[in-house]
Amino acid sequence: MILFIFEGEKREIQIHKTLQHLYFTKDMPDTCIVSYCSNIYALYKEMKRHDSFNGMGADIVEILKMKERTQSYTAKPLYDIKDSDAFSEIYLFFDYDIKKQDQKNHETVEDQNKCIKEMLNYFDNETEHGKLYVNYPMIESIRYFKKPLPDNDYAHYTTDLFIGKHFKQQANDDSYYKNFDFICFKINWKKEKIIIPNNQKEIDKIKNNWKHLKNLNTAKAYYICSGNNHLPTHKSDINQLTIFEHQIDKYVIPYQQIAILNAFPLFIYDYIR
Repeated sequence: MILFIFEGEKREIQIHKTLQHLYFTKDMPDTCIVSYCSNIYALYKEMKRHDSFNGMGADIVEILKMKERTQSYTAKPLYDIKDSDAFSEIYLFFDYDIKKQDQKNHETVEDQNKCIKEMLNYFDNETEHGKLYVNYPMIESIRYFKKPLPDNDYAHYTTDLFIGKHFKQQANDDSYYKNFDFICFKINWKKEKIIIPNNQKEIDKIKNNWKHLKNLNTAKAYYICSGNNHLPTHKSDINQLTIFEHQIDKYVIPYQQIAILNAFPLFIYDYIR
């Protein structure tokens, strides 16, 4: 069984269910989906509090189960799971979404980046602790194209480091795609079940758009890491930690910018190439 941990409970699940139908219907084992409903910095603090990083404290599944016990809703996907050994692979998807100054905890940009780096070092293998994928700056980056796909200028799109939730408005203003319909099937939220179009051409169109997303985001990740805007030779050339370090060195420190990049196409590149 595979565990997917998402920051949000809407967009990420719709994307996941679409990808599952397009790519993984036959090959992927059973999956368990958990929405953390808070940001990566909150998860980091919980892991620190439970002494997780030294391998002696609570692991990610134990932390999620503790969170489930404090929530009032009845859907508790990990209720019957004993520990992380129940999962052959674990994937986490969270937003970068950095703050200029964390007012509550008085954490600086450097503090927040240190947190992300520690998380990426810890969650670096899906068959061990898990593998973390980061959206820059957030999930809405998946539709940030100023022209119809394939948008060959995508490699050069950046945004303000501290844009935060205002990035949604920027995506609405700048993007050719005003919603997620170009890459996602509709979903019945009561049943959490996607609605597959009867028209095969519509399905093929969405899958072709994902092909463009995979190629554009993979090439952009390599551009961030190497300056070359084309697909890398090796997956290790664009691992999540390397992308993060080059974002810091090339965009964050000198310009207080972040290169817009989405994690889900990179997951496809890693998983099915």
